[in-house]
Formats: sequence, structure tokens, C-alpha cells
Amino acid sequence: MTFALLSIFSWLVTSKAGRVTALVLLSALIIAAVLLRAFRAGQGTAQLKQAEASLKAIRERVATDEAIRAMPRDKVKEELMRWAR
Repeated sequence: MTFALLSIFSWLVTSKAGRVTALVLLSALIIAAVLLRAFRAGQGTAQLKQAEASLKAIRERVATDEAIRAMPRDKVKEELMRWAR
């Protein structure tokens, strides 16, 4: 096992084809790392937008609840009857 790894490493370092192969593999690894980082940043942005939308919905619900609490009972009953139809 060790001999096989050593011979692969030796081939990568000493031959021109090995150096080109190593360069291609290293480039692919770097590109994959950059793409993964960008993908994760996009996920974070999407989660932030979702959290902002949830916060906006909660604020609207609280404002609506407060508006209903401030209304007289008869007005609340009228509004509910209109919504029920």
C-alpha cells in the first residue's frame, strides 16, 4: 500500500504528465471549494430572507391583533359577520 502511494507521488512529481495531472486535480479542487463556499453563502442569504419574511408576518399579525383589540365589540362582531359570509 505504501509503495503504491509512493510510486504515484513519484510519478506526479517527476513526469510531465504527472505534473499536468496534479495541476488539473489541484485546480478542480480549488474550483470545487470556491463553488461550495458560494453555495453555502447563497443558502445563508436564503435563510436570512426567510427569517425577514417571518419577522414581517409576525409584525403584521401583532399590528392586526392590536387593531382588533382597540375596536369596540360591536365593530368586531360586524367585521366577523362580514368575513363569515
